[in-house]
Amino acid sequence: MRNKLFFLIIFCVLFAFLFTPVTSFAQQDTYEVVKGDCLWKISKKELKDGKLWPEIWALNKDGVVNKDKFDKEKHKTIKNPNLIYPTQILRIPKTLKLSQAELKDAYKEAKKYWRKMHPWKPKKEETTEKPKDEPVKKEEKKN
Repeated sequence: MRNKLFFLIIFCVLFAFLFTPVTSFAQQDTYEVVKGDCLWKISKKELKDGKLWPEIWALNKDGVVNKDKFDKEKHKTIKNPNLIYPTQILRIPKTLKLSQAELKDAYKEAKKYWRKMHPWKPKKEETTEKPKDEPVKKEEKKN
């Protein structure tokens, strides 16, 4: 009877041990966005190089891990790499898959989104002329 109990305990411990790494790997592959985060910061923290942020973007373009939680469509995916939202859970790649050319294309695409958000406006040129006196204009209208 003692041997059966001993083997049952060993079996339960081994069974629990086999399924523990699955959940810990899932936690290592994800990152929850907090206020003030950007893909560069997340990449620097998780991948040790901020320039690899397109890897995270490519992995989450189709949908973030917790997309079913959100009502607004813009929170469910990362279409614009400049816009990520707190409480989004992003997938973090374990191995890098993008080539240098694909990284450059991602930078160009992100720049287009940035320009849409921040359109360039030329500065107004200051005039050196002094404004004419208003009372003079009124007097001219009376005559």
